[in-house]
Parts: sequence; structure tokens; C-alpha cells
Amino acid sequence: MFKAQRFASSIYDHELSRELHALGYRTRPAGKSFEIDGIAPEVLNRFSKRRRQIDLETAEVIAREGPPVNVKDIRDRVAHDKRRRKIKEASAETCVNLGSAN
Repeated sequence: MFKAQRFASSIYDHELSRELHALGYRTRPAGKSFEIDGIAPEVLNRFSKRRRQIDLETAEVIAREGPPVNVKDIRDRVAHDKRRRKIKEASAETCVNLGSAN
């Protein structure tokens, strides 16, 4: 199931990247995905709260449970079990206001 999820995510990233290129945007590799080239690091950081949340919780789990055999397993567990959920019905204006509040 997890392999199928990764495969679907890869297809989604590929299609999104292709559409961005068709609109004239450039992309650059970022981990297993990509980022839009030319976006200021401050903007990326402003909208990367979920990743920071996962990193913080992962560090807390490691401090509490000791060094893991596989950090990726802990990150996956934190990402799926412990982080705040996305606000699905939020408008763009709401997201911008939430981003400026933190």
C-alpha cells in the first residue's frame, strides 16, 4: 500500500511539474520532489511549517526514546500520527493570515 502511495505521489509531482513548466515556471530538485525556482527562501520557510513541526517532533521522540535504528521510520510515524492536520476548507486569504500570525 505504501509503495502505491509513493508511486501515486510521484506521478502527481511529475504532472504538477509538467504543468508548471508549461506555464513558464522552472523547477529544481528538492529531496524526492521539487521546488519552484526563483521563490525566495523566506517565502519557502514561511510555508514550510509542517516540515518544521515534523522535524521538531522527531527530535523530541529521539530524545525521549533514544537513538533510533532508522530516523526515517520515526519521521514517517510523526508525519502520519502526531502532526496537526491541514485545514482543508481554508481560503487563500485564511492561509496567508495564518502564515503571518506565526
